[in-house]
Amino acid sequence: MHTNEPREIQGVELGYDPRDIEAKGITKFFIVFFIFATVAFGGGVVIYEAMGLGGRSNFDTRKPKIVGPLIQGNITTKTDIMSLRQYERHMMTTYEPMPTGKWRIPVDRAIDLLGSRGLPPITSDAPAQSKGTTIQQNAIGPATAGTSAPTTPPAETAPMPSNEGSATGAARP
Repeated sequence: MHTNEPREIQGVELGYDPRDIEAKGITKFFIVFFIFATVAFGGGVVIYEAMGLGGRSNFDTRKPKIVGPLIQGNITTKTDIMSLRQYERHMMTTYEPMPTGKWRIPVDRAIDLLGSRGLPPITSDAPAQSKGTTIQQNAIGPATAGTSAPTTPPAETAPMPSNEGSATGAARP
């Protein structure tokens, strides 16, 4: 209920200031702040454009952005395999001069030539040399001092028993 009696101001006995804050000062502060922020943002945009950075990027925008790996579709797979097989067929069945002055011949013709002429003879009488292994236990040749590596090749092993007549295919003793 409304009365014209003076109201009791709360908090005075606790030491609080009973005066209200002036709204005109706060309103003026926020208006000046938003004008300053707008002018500062506009100035930043002008400087950004003057430096040549605005609206452009170093990325090629014509290409679509790829999120993950490209997945090859069924049609591109078939055309890729088809073009690969055509190239292989061309390389294996046609004659063509090479940049070195030699000729590439079809594989069937090369097989026929090797069959009729045979492989070229070996012209070197030098034995093959191998550095071998650096692990002593795998070394082949004369035994070094203090080791008992065999100097002769091992005897031939007995042939494996046949599996004939076995229902399971396991070797018989």
